[in-house]
Amino acid sequence: LKLRKETGTGVSVSFEGVCPDSFKSAAYMLNSKGKLVIYGAHAPVFSGKDQSVLAMAKTLAPIALATLMPWGRSVEFYSISTTRRKHPTWFKEDLTTLFECL
Repeated sequence: LKLRKETGTGVSVSFEGVCPDSFKSAAYMLNSKGKLVIYGAHAPVFSGKDQSVLAMAKTLAPIALATLMPWGRSVEFYSISTTRRKHPTWFKEDLTTLFECL
């Protein structure tokens, strides 16, 4: 909420790691044409830690809701494994930059 108030209009991009507790905030801070990037969606579901139907539903519910955002905002799903497979050069550059930042 603070970030939206500081910008006056919200942000252009918000990154959400599929956490039910932060999903609402991530979507709310977007401006009217903002994009919500969802990443890590498969981790809680396929990690083997909690394979219950309830755990899967809690993880996948925000994703389902995100696809229904009617207010001009958009949703994009990011998968590191898909990016690596489809664009190996991008993946290598992104990973190199990430490690340089650490």
